[in-house]
Amino acid sequence: MRRIRLASLAVLLIIPSFVLAIDTGTRTVGPILQWTETNLQNFDAQWIHFKCVEGSDPVLSGAMLLDATREMGELNALLSRADDLRRTFPGDRQEFRARKARGELKAGVVGPDLSLWYDLRVAGGRASLARTLNELNALEVIEIAHPALSANLQPFEATSCPCPLPTSRASRTTSTRLRWAWTRPQLGPLPVVGATT
Repeated sequence: MRRIRLASLAVLLIIPSFVLAIDTGTRTVGPILQWTETNLQNFDAQWIHFKCVEGSDPVLSGAMLLDATREMGELNALLSRADDLRRTFPGDRQEFRARKARGELKAGVVGPDLSLWYDLRVAGGRASLARTLNELNALEVIEIAHPALSANLQPFEATSCPCPLPTSRASRTTSTRLRWAWTRPQLGPLPVVGATT
């Protein structure tokens, strides 16, 4: 009986250390692709989505982003060459940040701040788009920049998908969700989870 109590006590002492070890200061971002005109063929030829780093406080002012906490000179020089700049998610910045805080509290990880996302329209075709994407991703004030999806994506049947599809009756929903997808030349077909026909 004493061993059970000691084991229970040890577990209770260990659990708080796991909770304290949760990293809420770092937001994971996938590897940054070096964009070229070729790998932008299935994306919009003008629009870029980009996100400023967590903890920044950019405010859209005309065609510039102002931030009292960070130097935005390099970014604004790049933005001055663009045709249009707008917030990706219109809405109250404080509400977005309150939702982020509630989500982080529940999940224990850093969540996205939707008030940090912006859309940028670049003239000059895909070559100019690739150059601007690479320049944005090189800036310290940018967490991630990527091209907008094209509205002209071509569907394909799941039979051309290289991944095995479920065949059981219970998994028909998953199979239906994999029916439509978009392709990128360097990766081949990618399933879009949640898409239905």
